[in-house]
Amino acid sequence: NQTGKIGGPWASFAPHVPRHLPSAGVADSPSPSSGRTDAARALEEFRARRRERFAVSAAPSYATASVTALAHAAGQPRPFAVATGRGMSWGSVLHRVLEASMRDPSLDLEAYAANVLAEEDRPALDLPEVLRTVAGVRESDLWKRALRARRCLVEVPFALRVDSTELGLRPSPAITVLQGAIDLVFEEEDGWVLIDYKSDTIDGNRDALLEFYEPQIVQYQRRWRTLTGRETRAGLYFIETGETVWIPE
Repeated sequence: NQTGKIGGPWASFAPHVPRHLPSAGVADSPSPSSGRTDAARALEEFRARRRERFAVSAAPSYATASVTALAHAAGQPRPFAVATGRGMSWGSVLHRVLEASMRDPSLDLEAYAANVLAEEDRPALDLPEVLRTVAGVRESDLWKRALRARRCLVEVPFALRVDSTELGLRPSPAITVLQGAIDLVFEEEDGWVLIDYKSDTIDGNRDALLEFYEPQIVQYQRRWRTLTGRETRAGLYFIETGETVWIPE
């Protein structure tokens, strides 16, 4: 109050309140130029830390690659593909019909193949040849062997973490997710049998085709062994001739 005495509800605290409070004093304020320098330095340090964090977060932790792309990384064209091949859609039709036939032997293949031809923009006139070709594969010893196997799988997708340097890629990022799809694989007593269908026309180019496709099937074989932990034999099945060519161990 105006007399300097503490009264009212605070009266009980009066004996504990010092008569003269210490002065808070006045802190020295930095000069304007010094403040601007410190702020600029702090801002630059923050920006540097942000750049470092962005660089770390922007770096990929893994890469992706397909078996087919790696096997044909050199860009070499498929032997005689232009002269004798029927295009990718023809191979796609055969692969799809063979897959469906193995999954369901009772399937109405004529109706199914007609639909696949339409989806692949192939002429309906191709239907008789598709059916003849698929029938030839189904009559092969390899097909019957697959049907007798303890397990038989078709169009099997896979993805595996692999060291990038093992694939001949740059070491950064260190891990590559290797992807692929296997046409046919079946398990027998002594291990797995892995088959890759090839629909190429064979016309004096058999050896060149084997050389072209071997890196791909070797990768499939190696990765399937990794996935299953069992011995795996791999081969190329040329649909046109009905020949199975086994890849040397």
